[in-house]
Amino acid sequence: MKKLLYAFLFLMMPAVSALAQDIITKRDGTDVLAKVLEITGSQVRYKNWNNLEGPDYVIDKSKVALIRYENGSNEVFQQEYNSAKSAIFCINPDILAENMRYSDLKRLYRADDYYRLYNPRYSLGRPWLNLIFPGLAQMTMKEGGLGAGFLIGDIACGALLITGAALSSSSVRTTTTSSGTTVYIDSGRQALGSIFAAAGYVGSITLTVTSIVNAYKVAKVKSLYYSDMDTVRQNYSVNFGPAVIPTLTPQGNIYAAAGLGVRVNF
Repeated sequence: MKKLLYAFLFLMMPAVSALAQDIITKRDGTDVLAKVLEITGSQVRYKNWNNLEGPDYVIDKSKVALIRYENGSNEVFQQEYNSAKSAIFCINPDILAENMRYSDLKRLYRADDYYRLYNPRYSLGRPWLNLIFPGLAQMTMKEGGLGAGFLIGDIACGALLITGAALSSSSVRTTTTSSGTTVYIDSGRQALGSIFAAAGYVGSITLTVTSIVNAYKVAKVKSLYYSDMDTVRQNYSVNFGPAVIPTLTPQGNIYAAAGLGVRVNF
């Protein structure tokens, strides 16, 4: 009788062993017999059931469809996609959107990263367009408001120059009589004209230099932005293919069913 009992227990050992293991079902349909040790934000760490004294193994959660634990419970893993996770340069890629302006982007990018770009959208020769008139470079980089501000400032400086020249010219009057020509100089008007002209001249130079420096920053930041947006757009794709779909049976059990899946990456 004892021999029969021992034989029965020996035959039952594989079944008990099978019930005591965790089963990791990957998205490609394969099962891994394991002892799950830890599940982190992005990985599952486990030991191979056939070698529990061996090394730990790690698998990305994105490759796991479900885990059936030894106690009978199941955990289904939803696959997640982040539209901006591949952005390289942005400090906070989650808020990237189409047609963002420099006023918002300058807080998200470090201009020094420009030198890591392989093929920048805007070259650093573009800012020198502002020598034609301040703000031209900004306008060509889709920053019309910023460019218009520099242009209006340059027009104001030009108005100061013209006003100063007019005041200086009108400060000198000549009167011709039979006894000769008399020249009258309004020193106050002449001094005011000189001040206006000097302010317009210095202001124009300062504004031009400032607009060129600003255009350098705009070119760098917007080139980084467009590089990231190109990367994000490349992540949008729709793929059809075989997939493992966790299915709930009427009895409340979950099993992995093979089928055709649609995966949208964005």
